[in-house]
Amino acid sequence: MSQSRICVLSGRYPASRFASIYNHRAYCNQHGYAYIHCNWPTGQANPYLNKLAYIQEYIDAFDMLFWIDDDAFFLNIDKPLTEFIPPDDHYLSICASPGFKSLKTFFSSGQFVLRCNAVGKDFIRSAMELSEQTVKDWWSEEYGFFTGGDQDRMVYLCNTDDRFKDGYQLWDYKHFNSRAANVFGED
Repeated sequence: MSQSRICVLSGRYPASRFASIYNHRAYCNQHGYAYIHCNWPTGQANPYLNKLAYIQEYIDAFDMLFWIDDDAFFLNIDKPLTEFIPPDDHYLSICASPGFKSLKTFFSSGQFVLRCNAVGKDFIRSAMELSEQTVKDWWSEEYGFFTGGDQDRMVYLCNTDDRFKDGYQLWDYKHFNSRAANVFGED
C-alpha cells in the first residue's frame, strides 16, 4: 500500500486548544502520510459525532484512515502506522482502555485505524445513524463508562451487529493509546 493512500485525520469543532496539529503534521511528513486537520461545524447536535462526519468526508479518498483526537500526540515519531493496519479481513484496529485506570471503557475511539473499504464505510454510516437511546438502553457496566458519543456507538456495533463483530482488531492500550502516566512512570 502506498504511504500516500494513508491519511491521518484529526480535529474538532469548536477548534482545538491543543497544539497537536504540529506534532501530527511532523509525524505525517516523516512517513509520507496525508494529514487533514478538521475544525468546521458539521451540523451534528452531539459534538462527538463531528469525528464521524469528518471521517465520512474523506473516507472515499484513501485506503486507510488513522483517526487521532486533537488532545493526543505521536510520542514515538519513528514508528510507522503500517504495523497497526487491520488485517485484510478486518476493517478496524483499535485499542482497549488503559488497564490501570479506574474509569474504563471497552475501547478508546480517540485513535484507531479504519480500512476505507465497504465494511469500514458501512460501519461509520451505521454509527452515525444509530440512536443514542438505543445504545444507552443496551449498555451495561461490562462495557465501561457510557460517554454519550461516537465511542459508545462503535462499541455497540462491534458487539451486536454481525457485520462488524468479527472484523475489528483490539490492541492492548500500550500499542497506541498510552497516556502521560504510562510514559512518566505507570508502565
